[in-house]
Amino acid sequence: MRLKDRVALITGAARGIGRAIAGAFAAEGASVVLADVDRAALEATQRDLGGLAIPTDVSDEESVRAMVETTVRHYGRIDILVNNAGICPLTPFESVSRAEWDRVIAINLTGAFLCSQAAVPHMQAANYGRIINISSVAGKMGGVTVGVHYAASKAGLLGLTWSLAR
Repeated sequence: MRLKDRVALITGAARGIGRAIAGAFAAEGASVVLADVDRAALEATQRDLGGLAIPTDVSDEESVRAMVETTVRHYGRIDILVNNAGICPLTPFESVSRAEWDRVIAINLTGAFLCSQAAVPHMQAANYGRIINISSVAGKMGGVTVGVHYAASKAGLLGLTWSLAR
């Protein structure tokens, strides 16, 4: 129960890695906030794990602001933010449209920026906070089996992480 009395907000929490992270935090005693754009999957995850579910589009600033404010209103604070939401289209480089490029960057990179920017003032006010950004080896080495836009977004996420840490 090392995370007892901690509030952890996890984006992309409805399935996959995000759901596993939320489950691990819950098992360690944290109050979990599950955020995802997929309402049906989010509700199913909430039924299984408990916690507070907030439908959120991390690429939309108002949606992110509402997610953070709902969390703070419900729990009084945010101790941990896990920026996990992401998409990984497997489109070959020459076939990536500008719209698809923009969508991947908006979710995978801008989403982490928006969520962090919204959460940090609450963490600073509490004099405590942790931000965990989920990147990929593709961000360091480029994509072999993933799209170039995914690799670029994850490389940007590494830069964002290093900058926030400083």
